[in-house]
Amino acid sequence: MYNFLNKIELEKNTIRKSLLILFFATLPNSVAINNIIFFLIIFYWIFFEDKKAIIKSIKTNPFVFFIYLFVGILFISLLWTSNIKWGIHILNKELMLLSIPIFMNLIRKKDENILIKTYIIAMSISEIISYSVKLQIIQPIFHATVYDPTPFMSHISYTPFLAFTIYLLIYFLFTSKETFLIKTLSIFFIITMSINLFITGGRAGQVAFFILLILAVFQFLKFNLKSLSIVFFVIPAIFITAYTTSKIFHNRVNLAIHNITHFQKNKNTSVGLRIQFAKNTLEMIKENPILGVGIGDFPKEYKKINKEYSPSSRVTVQPHDMYIFVWAQSGIFAFLSFIMIFIVQLIAALKIKDKYKPIKMAFPLFFLIIMFSDSYLLGHFTTHLFIAFSSILYKDITWKLIKS
Repeated sequence: MYNFLNKIELEKNTIRKSLLILFFATLPNSVAINNIIFFLIIFYWIFFEDKKAIIKSIKTNPFVFFIYLFVGILFISLLWTSNIKWGIHILNKELMLLSIPIFMNLIRKKDENILIKTYIIAMSISEIISYSVKLQIIQPIFHATVYDPTPFMSHISYTPFLAFTIYLLIYFLFTSKETFLIKTLSIFFIITMSINLFITGGRAGQVAFFILLILAVFQFLKFNLKSLSIVFFVIPAIFITAYTTSKIFHNRVNLAIHNITHFQKNKNTSVGLRIQFAKNTLEMIKENPILGVGIGDFPKEYKKINKEYSPSSRVTVQPHDMYIFVWAQSGIFAFLSFIMIFIVQLIAALKIKDKYKPIKMAFPLFFLIIMFSDSYLLGHFTTHLFIAFSSILYKDITWKLIKS
């Protein structure tokens, strides 16, 4: 009987680990498959794991507590929205975050390293396909074009994924005891992914790349003359090289500068519209600072404000800035709970001393940067990335740790 039960337990463990590996393997490469595996993981947890884990996590883990508080406030803001249908549409995107304690419950210590490396391998495959399109070895597929070769996701998500993956490769290069071959491959992919970052069009990921690179320099080389020299000479040299050699990066930098300097003359540019979206959304917040307009009413209220302040500009359903979007639709308490999610992550990074301490600091910083340019916790790819790595990095946070 004991052998039979032990065999069942081993099979369950194999299924659990296989599903998690498949989830990380499909993170950057398939919405459909990744979603299927996501729901298979949820079903597995429902049938085989401890259902009290969520309640325990909410009580003991402040990160999970603020996730649930944030989503709870969004849900409550349905009470004062006139467009329930749109409100539920937005809420459904954020409900994915409630799965974080489920993933925390399923991921074991022994799984963490293989899951992170599985993700890196998956991104390496995506990068190889990107180069294959760019060099016209294969025909463009899905989102990719020869000019902007991002195969499985738009450049809005692809370059942030690249930036974070480059950081992970640098982390393993400096902290792991790998073979010479593996370290050589890591350096190769750091270089090729950095080049790939600048032959695609996503500016958010490019900004995040430079910030994470500066962070990595000080994390792994310490604060000294060498690290300062890299920050003030090598990193600017990377920017100049990318600007002078990459047509798409050169064009998008020039376009961004032109759009900002000529904002008053032409607001209907990519950067100009984002500035106008932000200005109009701030007006919305001024009118409804406490409760917001309701989670479903942003599109309607934005039309009104746009008509008053910028009638020649096009309207939007979200301002391409996660912070003001949360505040405008669901009020200051939603905004504060949202910010607390990342504050808790950063405090944990400062106080927890384990091998993933550098990533614990880099990960929230990475999201805090990119969310100034879009609502990245509404999109499939970046939301699942947040769920996956948050579940690995912050499952051991306690209230006592944060308060100490």
